[in-house]
Amino acid sequence: MVSNAFIQSADGTGWYYLKPDGTLADKPDFTVEPEGLITVK
Repeated sequence: MVSNAFIQSADGTGWYYLKPDGTLADKPDFTVEPEGLITVK
């Protein structure tokens, strides 16, 4: 599987980067706050 997209977590709180080799990043790359703001960690 080859991809480079963001996948939403199961609980909907964060977005993880799907690496080109098909594995997910360890930590969320960003979260979308209730007001629509995007925060990075």
